[in-house]
Amino acid sequence: MTVQEFVKQLKEKSGAPFDAQIHSARRVYVRVARENLKWFAQLLFQEMKAKFSIATGIHIREGFEVLYHFTFNKDGFICTLRTLAPHDDPTLDSLVSVIPGTMWIEREIYDILGVRFKGHPKLKRLVKAEFFKENEFPFRKDFDIKKYKENHGLLPKVSYFTPDSEKPPLNKPETQTKKTAD
Repeated sequence: MTVQEFVKQLKEKSGAPFDAQIHSARRVYVRVARENLKWFAQLLFQEMKAKFSIATGIHIREGFEVLYHFTFNKDGFICTLRTLAPHDDPTLDSLVSVIPGTMWIEREIYDILGVRFKGHPKLKRLVKAEFFKENEFPFRKDFDIKKYKENHGLLPKVSYFTPDSEKPPLNKPETQTKKTAD
């Protein structure tokens, strides 16, 4: 099946709207509303027999975009389900009940971005260092790393650079001039 045939099949099987962007002969992006994410994932994984590869999350202007990447190995292409969790409600339905392999990556996305996955059986800290508070998410754009380091004493104690005003003046090497005999 080609990506064009895949999109056509998806339209026929889908009961919900989506936007498809065919990036290349081997890559298609399918944007779905967050309310329909679980249904589309179930369609891809259980009915269309796609393999779940990984999920990624990113903080964008509109909120938190989470991308679930599926492969169709026999057909040689990748389908990425894209959905958005808005800033004021960063929650999505967990896919663990449909795809058990999403357990760890949803925990990681929660831990570093703060996207909550409703229905996740074990949504807790996974990769974030213990000195981060529960409500501090280091991969968010609004996370101020410099302020965080200052507040936690993590700035270097020795500066390898000095401001120009503190630098000693450069001594110009003396130039030797040869005296020539007249």
